[in-house]
Amino acid sequence: MPKNVELDHITIIVPQGQGEEVLKMAKQKGIMNGTVSKGLGTANQLLMKEFEKHGRVRDFVSLVAATDLAEIFLKKVAEEFGIGKPAHGIAYAVNVNEVYAERLSNVKTEDRNESDVQVITAIFRNGNADRVMDAARAAGATGGTILEDQSTVDPEMSLFSKGTNGNDEIVLIIARKEKAGDIMDAIRNNTGLDRTTGVIYVQDAHFVYGLKKYVGQD
Repeated sequence: MPKNVELDHITIIVPQGQGEEVLKMAKQKGIMNGTVSKGLGTANQLLMKEFEKHGRVRDFVSLVAATDLAEIFLKKVAEEFGIGKPAHGIAYAVNVNEVYAERLSNVKTEDRNESDVQVITAIFRNGNADRVMDAARAAGATGGTILEDQSTVDPEMSLFSKGTNGNDEIVLIIARKEKAGDIMDAIRNNTGLDRTTGVIYVQDAHFVYGLKKYVGQD
């Protein structure tokens, strides 16, 4: 019987063009599967084009690894890419508590210690990212990352944007635990969230790099 392991989902947000380098480093460390998508570090979609001009486009790297390996890898990424310095990126991990994959059937599923830092994920009908961020900022959020869907999937396959132009938008907001509830309430109350327009959830984050000015870490 294989030994049970704890598994983490790793997120690394770096300047455009560095995502592939992160994946190469991951493979060297034994983390074989990962994806890179495009994100925009912004609080308002009206600034997107301006941010693209000034290098604010971000590569959003997503990986899954055993928790002990995730801790080592994130520390190495922070050192190599200067994460923690202004405009150099963000890196963190969240617990994976349920897995539906035969080759990962030995993953521990119990909850682990809670964190002081939380990641809020909002998935909404296309065109709502501005309202989400405006509401979040009014409740104390300092910023967020909008993931821009580059897929060519039939819009009818999206969760919430069926029959409209474009696919769903994903907004990531990182905040201290004591603020996360207020931010989520503000998003729900000010965006008209219901089962047909979006979903919002929160996760504990750990091994966090590059967020000192946002979450007040030492």
